[in-house]
Amino acid sequence: MRVPNFPHFLPSLLIVGGNKEEREEKATEIIGQSLKKAGRSPDFLLLSSPISIGIEEVRDSQRFLQLKPFKEERKILFIYEAQNLTLEAQNSLLKTLEEPPAHSLIILTTPDASLLLPTIVSRCGIIQLSLTSQVSLSSQELAATKEFLEKLLAASIGERFVLAENLGLFKDRESCLAWLDKLTFVGRQQLLASYQNSQQKRSFLFLLRSLNRTKNYLKANCNLRLAIEVFLIKL
Repeated sequence: MRVPNFPHFLPSLLIVGGNKEEREEKATEIIGQSLKKAGRSPDFLLLSSPISIGIEEVRDSQRFLQLKPFKEERKILFIYEAQNLTLEAQNSLLKTLEEPPAHSLIILTTPDASLLLPTIVSRCGIIQLSLTSQVSLSSQELAATKEFLEKLLAASIGERFVLAENLGLFKDRESCLAWLDKLTFVGRQQLLASYQNSQQKRSFLFLLRSLNRTKNYLKANCNLRLAIEVFLIKL
């Protein structure tokens, strides 16, 4: 498993943008072979979950990286869709990104860097793929969604349930996913606008991670009402 002539002098790389297939393709380009083939090497470790990657998995990967390569030039840790790392897992990973073992390469992928802690992003070399917007809103839709989000955040839990019921979110999975995409679009704008305010920035980062987690639950065919109610309670 020889890493080709790429920005591999950086010990940590973050692939951002594109779709899942494009991000995976870029990762295989860096690794120099398919993930299936790389997975047969004792010096390659994949962390991947459609829902959540926890702190214990990150700790196991840190122990993996501390070992010397068995047969390759370096140990490679690939974290596929790193936005699924819990906040605790991201904070744990940060220590490794700050002082990576000399013989290691860490590759992360995510659709949007705003879904990760800024400290994670700042310690990686960024490979930016073409941006693919998941949603397009007119100025009227944008204003209405922003107003609804503000109302949602200010409401009590009971009031949030009423707002969701009035929108018909508990009836149709696809419509619910489209609604979550709209909130994500607005949430990212709010995150960028709150750059100077650390408290607001943390709040909108939490919102984006909650939205992403809820979308993953729905795509995994979890109970629609339960997934949305948990999201509304944790806002």
